[in-house]
Amino acid sequence: MDIAAKAADVGDPNPEQIHDFMREVVNAFQDKAVKELMEHVKVEDEGFQGKFWGLVREFSLIDARKNYSIIKARLETIERLDRAIQAGAKEVPDIHNTIKEFPWLLDPRWSLMGDEVSLSSLGLEYMPDIDTETGDRMDFLFALQPEPPAPLDQVLVVEIKRGYKSDGTVHRVNAAEITKFELYVLQIQRHYARNSSPPIVSGLMIANDYTDKADLLRQRKQQGTEARLEFRTWNGVIDNTRRLHTGWLKVTRSASSQ
Repeated sequence: MDIAAKAADVGDPNPEQIHDFMREVVNAFQDKAVKELMEHVKVEDEGFQGKFWGLVREFSLIDARKNYSIIKARLETIERLDRAIQAGAKEVPDIHNTIKEFPWLLDPRWSLMGDEVSLSSLGLEYMPDIDTETGDRMDFLFALQPEPPAPLDQVLVVEIKRGYKSDGTVHRVNAAEITKFELYVLQIQRHYARNSSPPIVSGLMIANDYTDKADLLRQRKQQGTEARLEFRTWNGVIDNTRRLHTGWLKVTRSASSQ
């Protein structure tokens, strides 16, 4: 629960609302010091409680303004990634390093997914696709897990595909590439299955386009039960992340200007 946001939503509270708000804080965090503060506020006169509420609102403004700055910086990062993809950025090191540093670019829920796993430690030998004309690799595979001390409850296997070929045409992923990606995810899933409490292993492939056969296959794989697979385009990833953060920016701008 965002305590500052909760406080800002109450408006002009009465003493009973202040007490109820503090009770929610206690229920969320079970903090002894907050419990003592709540009991103290409860028995004070309205003048003291008014001052207390004023402090809570000041902290809510500080929180909103900080979030506003963070979101503006994130939107700038999103635009940089978009420009890089459109300019034909290479999987290694450009896109890989950016996603490793900012995994929320793929999905804001993955803010904790910053610890890269060595594929060799999972017993996986990755065989990248090579451009037959230039000899450059056309994709890159890596796996992320939560940063300690967060629990190892999820492992994300990401394969990023180049947006454009050396001649400037769009690279379209074929059915064989999708099948190979699924096997990688299944192999990593089998590795973690040895754990007493295995994490959820899921796979995400990002490309600019897919062949007709590959598109049918990816739809079927995405609905399958053997491996948790998701397929996205770069345009879809960037548009979704940009839209979410733009909406978030509007909310924090309103809160920070109160």
